[in-house]
Amino acid sequence: MTSEFDADVTVPATSARWPWTVGLQVARNAPWLTIGIGVASLVDVLLAVYLGRTFGAADYGRFMFAFALASVFSVLFDFGLSTVATRALARNPAEERDVVFPYSRMYAGGSGPLLKGACTYGRPVVVADVSEVGPLVRSHNIGLIAAPDDPSSPADAMRSFARLDEDERNLLAENSAMFARANSWDHLASRLTRVFESIRDACAHGG
Repeated sequence: MTSEFDADVTVPATSARWPWTVGLQVARNAPWLTIGIGVASLVDVLLAVYLGRTFGAADYGRFMFAFALASVFSVLFDFGLSTVATRALARNPAEERDVVFPYSRMYAGGSGPLLKGACTYGRPVVVADVSEVGPLVRSHNIGLIAAPDDPSSPADAMRSFARLDEDERNLLAENSAMFARANSWDHLASRLTRVFESIRDACAHGG
């Protein structure tokens, strides 16, 4: 069981890499990272154009101001903890039965840590019921919910998880993996393609 606050991760001896091996791995992954950044940037531009045309200049400015303000505060409440959880799972994915997200009520971030740190690896979660994390876990049945700012609540939830039988754990793990696939880059690209095609068709029809 891994907590986001558990940064003391033991790296197996088999995971050691010579510098040139690491360099080759970086070289292989760099194009995909570049493509991902490029796609994200293109989507940002297209959405900005669409929202600007839909809202108008004044409302679009207010929307972007609110969005930027929320983004600044969301960084303050994450403190890089999602990176710690992702690193732990990436190093020992088979050894972690679930991931714990003991956020406080002040957390205002999104579901990124949930997707990157647990669902990508098909792991159930124990989460504090904050922001959009709690509702997502509840609606998709991918883990157990704990009350924020109450140390006894996540402890009780972890004990409840430990008492689950194998079938119940497997069901949560399957739901977690399904949630990740439904929000993967492929599915996101497919949905955005359909949106942009509908906008194109509507513009063509209107013209």
